[in-house]
Amino acid sequence: MEILSETPFAATLTFSLILLAKLSQSKSERPAFRLALLAGATIALATYMRPTWLLVAPAFGLWHAARHCRELATLKRSIIESALIAIGCGVLLAPWTIRNWDKADRHLVPTTLWVGPSLYDGLHPGATGDSDMQFFEDDRLMANGMSEYEMDREYRRRAWEFAGANPMRAIQLGLIKQSRYWNPSLNASQFRHWWLNLPIAGFFAITLIFAVRNAWQLRSQATLLLLTMGPLLYFAALHLLFVGSVRYRLPAEYPLLVLSAAGVVQWRDQRRVVSLPTSE
Repeated sequence: MEILSETPFAATLTFSLILLAKLSQSKSERPAFRLALLAGATIALATYMRPTWLLVAPAFGLWHAARHCRELATLKRSIIESALIAIGCGVLLAPWTIRNWDKADRHLVPTTLWVGPSLYDGLHPGATGDSDMQFFEDDRLMANGMSEYEMDREYRRRAWEFAGANPMRAIQLGLIKQSRYWNPSLNASQFRHWWLNLPIAGFFAITLIFAVRNAWQLRSQATLLLLTMGPLLYFAALHLLFVGSVRYRLPAEYPLLVLSAAGVVQWRDQRRVVSLPTSE
């Protein structure tokens, strides 16, 4: 039985973004030590469930510093806070990194040693855009003497070799993965029932429409859009390479719902103003 981590990942992802939003809104001249450390720790918790979330820590740090580069005092504060985010993240990920140091032939690997198989799952001669790890059972690389680190590197090599030798097929697979990622309804054949997919598709469509509408209204607030729409686009970009599925989009819908809900409130208020009777 496969245990999916989407719900706890979505919760920790959203909590980490809330903390980063609070950090970005701080008006204090002094660094927010506790908040930055907690944000880094929460990013690490999410990373344990989905290793690709690790990149959020340096990405936000660069953005946080770039926003305050015009004033020396705020630039220093943002650099210190970015460093604290990295420290909080690194401390919580230390057990995983230490474990990998032993398993990865003394190589520094902060998170998973399964990037290679996951990448090859999306880029190999029999790839369809859906996940099928049967090749791992057939190849039995680790059973034949490879370490976990060597297995990871071998599958990375094979995936990039396939993409380099078959660029048009890699592009075609990327488009297939995107169609699966953005699909309003479920991809799996056993779930293709109209009564199941109609509410799912309707909910996603309404969420996306109001989110895009509100994003246009708030287009000047780059940090807000980065924290609410960024995860959805970030995972979409990742799954040009890795296999595509609606399940990889679902955690990113949590922060998107914040933008969408604000859009619903704004639309309601605008309609209320328009419908108010004018006094003569």
